[in-house]
Amino acid sequence: MIPIYKCKDGFVYRLDARNIKYGIWEEERGVFRGIRTKFGERFLDSEDHWDEGPPHGTAKPIEEIEEFTRGNLFDFLTELEERRSNENTEGASHGRD
Repeated sequence: MIPIYKCKDGFVYRLDARNIKYGIWEEERGVFRGIRTKFGERFLDSEDHWDEGPPHGTAKPIEEIEEFTRGNLFDFLTELEERRSNENTEGASHGRD
């Protein structure tokens, strides 16, 4: 897990979290913003860093992905999820050849 003091404002992280798989660290608010799916609906939500402690700290950043520098956050994260999913699928299929 990446500690809170090492998280970079505006960077996207892969998370081990209650509701969000990828989130951008918003240092000023002390939260990760990412896409949550609930009852089939997808929307932006936030989770606090694990270091904030219970009961609010629910997100453990486990990998720094890239800096968010452009456009709509929802669209950016949707594209990132699709890209990462495709990379994982391609990697898994190579192991079966």
